[in-house]
Amino acid sequence: MNKKKVFVFSVAFFFLLWKFFSLAIDSPLILPSPESVAADFFSLASEKIFLKSLAFTLFRVLCAFFISSFFGILFGFLCTKFSALKTLFEIPLAFVRSVPLVSVILIVLFWLGSDSVPVFAAVLLSFPVMFTSAFSGFSFKDKKMESVCNIFKITEMQKFLFLKIPYAKEFLKDAMENSCGMIWKAIVAAEVLSVPKFALGSQLQNFQVVLEISKVFAVTIFIVLLGFLSEKILLLFFFALKKIYKNFINFYFQSDFFKLPQLSLEKKFSVELKNFYVEHDGKFIFENYSETFEQKKITSIVAPSGSGKTTLLDFVAENFSSVSYSMQTPNLFLNLSVFQNVQLPLLNIYGRKKSFEIAKNILNSFCLNEKEKSCVEKISGGERQRVSLARAVAFPSGILLLDESFQFLDFSIKKKCIEFILNRQKENPRTIIFAANEIKEAVLFSDKIIFYSSYPMLPLKTFLVSSEDKKTPAALEKEILALLLSL
Repeated sequence: MNKKKVFVFSVAFFFLLWKFFSLAIDSPLILPSPESVAADFFSLASEKIFLKSLAFTLFRVLCAFFISSFFGILFGFLCTKFSALKTLFEIPLAFVRSVPLVSVILIVLFWLGSDSVPVFAAVLLSFPVMFTSAFSGFSFKDKKMESVCNIFKITEMQKFLFLKIPYAKEFLKDAMENSCGMIWKAIVAAEVLSVPKFALGSQLQNFQVVLEISKVFAVTIFIVLLGFLSEKILLLFFFALKKIYKNFINFYFQSDFFKLPQLSLEKKFSVELKNFYVEHDGKFIFENYSETFEQKKITSIVAPSGSGKTTLLDFVAENFSSVSYSMQTPNLFLNLSVFQNVQLPLLNIYGRKKSFEIAKNILNSFCLNEKEKSCVEKISGGERQRVSLARAVAFPSGILLLDESFQFLDFSIKKKCIEFILNRQKENPRTIIFAANEIKEAVLFSDKIIFYSSYPMLPLKTFLVSSEDKKTPAALEKEILALLLSL
């Protein structure tokens, strides 16, 4: 049964239940019949005073929504930049969250006119929700994505546009949906107590005083329908914002309106570790470890799973300059397309035109040309891994780190990617450190393989890979596998 049928069935069942209880109670003052409420509903819909009241209430709801949203987002964002401002807001927000809404309405009646009280009360109720969500969204940090931004020289402005805004959007969407319902309740409750001249709350109060309960039900249905309609309009608003944001991203990548920093990247090929220590849960992953990786060569590191290969690569990425890194998890900008994820790190170095050409060439080589316009949220895990790999290979660093970067790729795609990187290595050599998931990959891809123990991770044996080993990798593969099984 589809959703529409379930909805129709639920509504029909509700009205049948209502009709049954209205007949059983047989008292219009307690529970009027659905027919009498429906008659009053359509009667009210044709009355000018009621429609004017509805318009005023709707205007108050919109005012409260936009005021609380604007200032909640503004101050939430500012508090992520100024910790003193966040401290300043803590006590007032705690007070506002705990004070009863009725008390606020009655107190504010002494200060403001009855027309303004509902808006003030609704803003006071919804502002903390918007503020907290905005602060959480803009201050949220994904350590891996922060690392990606640092490695690929993403500017603070680009980080804000392509990382912070998407994070904040998810927090704010939920907050606005919740605030919408809260504001409707607060506005109507405040109107009932403050009784403005034109307001749905005032209509409820008047009908309740003269015991026209059927009209109280009719007005309540109007309020529920308007609240439901507001939520649907809000969803359309978010959909429109999403389209605007997508068009803005395309404009950023295509137009020269936004100036780029034009960074210069000095290539450095040296990776030398001295007396390296890493401790985790009381165990040394690395203890007094020293290693010099051969410059402009491909070195694979092979070790038991979980021994610390990723830890080693993370350390190199954080502590050496001129690095690009294809991580185990893709860590892409989810709101950008495949093409934009590869082009973004190149923009600040080559500019728009040349970065476009390089990204185009790389994506073709990695068999991603048909997916280049797709949002990375909508592609498979293996395709995301290829995008991450393409981004790392395209970035003009002296050191390239690959953390099990071929593990989710089909054999034919994997072969093409490895061949492309090897051909590129001949033309433009880099120091490549590859954390291998499969021994055969390490043999086919590397100039040298270092086999490590685990806890602490120390080199046990080094294998130099010859051209003959690459042609017939089985013997070397078998030797390394035997060493791995012996641990």
